[in-house]
Amino acid sequence: MERILDKVRNPLVLAVLAGAGVLLGLALGALLSRLYFTAGNPAIHLFTEPGAEYRFIRSRMESPAEENRAVALYALLEYGKADPEFLIERYRAEKSALVKRIIVWSLGFTGGHDDVTAFIRREYPGATAPVKREMVRTITRMGGAGAEDFIRDLTRSR
Repeated sequence: MERILDKVRNPLVLAVLAGAGVLLGLALGALLSRLYFTAGNPAIHLFTEPGAEYRFIRSRMESPAEENRAVALYALLEYGKADPEFLIERYRAEKSALVKRIIVWSLGFTGGHDDVTAFIRREYPGATAPVKREMVRTITRMGGAGAEDFIRDLTRSR
């Protein structure tokens, strides 16, 4: 053990080890960046710049331009960070019918089927026609007993 420590104390060995570490880090960073663009999995980018994607989503979500808010919603879904409670809260605060449709569409992929079904039942009567169509598509795509009840109630009321 003492022999290894003696070798590490040698300045030349320390310089070689440090240089190898820097080169390995640069090569790994370049590989991860290349994978980000070619692998089709955006989660790889989180290894190279973990906070950048969240800053991007946050800045777009608070933008006055509806296109930016739409991009942020798609990014949340792509990264698997779309939470039903958050999306429902955003729906209620949103003014744009386009963004509301995207929120409803996204809710169908969040996994909180009971919460989403209850939300759609509450919001359906006051929604605009395009948003209502998206609500029906979303609840149909999710399936389940709640969806069947919703569709049955909807057809009875017509």
